[in-house]
Amino acid sequence: MSGLAPGFVHGYVLAGGLSSRMGRDKALLEWDGATLLRRTYDLLASVCGAATVVGPAERYSSLNLPLIADLRRGCGPLGGLEAALTDCGGKAEWAFMVACDMPALDAAALEQLLEQARLHAGSQAILPLSPSGREEPLCALYRPEALPVVRKQLDTGDFKLMHAIAALPAHRLQLDHPRHFLNINQPEDWEALHARR
Repeated sequence: MSGLAPGFVHGYVLAGGLSSRMGRDKALLEWDGATLLRRTYDLLASVCGAATVVGPAERYSSLNLPLIADLRRGCGPLGGLEAALTDCGGKAEWAFMVACDMPALDAAALEQLLEQARLHAGSQAILPLSPSGREEPLCALYRPEALPVVRKQLDTGDFKLMHAIAALPAHRLQLDHPRHFLNINQPEDWEALHARR
């Protein structure tokens, strides 16, 4: 995306999940000659200018990618968001958080979301909507200013990401392509993805 000011956005690849339904680490599945983690990292870095993986060092340090770990383990995506926003503070105006298991994402979709971040500077979250109107919080932009809300909710033991988002000033938009948010959660999803090629 042309015209991105330095310090406007930093990408974060969320890769801390247990992949329990898949039965193996989703982040390391191969798609188009690269792991899902590497593909998502490269995509985010190309659009944002810089990116970092949020995940456990014992699993991903051998990949030689910029890496930070959750500050509190076992808190799901909300814990990953806390780590990303903590790292992003003082580094960029927005943290662009994307789960590593969305192989249909492309640069055009990410750039569309980035454009909304420019237009809605008063928001603390920019959330795309699926065709059914469901919010997609794991391909979204968040401001570091949202960190107090995230921390407060984690402190209460409520790990539901959507509860935190409900407490934030957020802008929502419909993206053009319904397949952008295809998640690979279980072997059947992976097989269906290959069948559609």
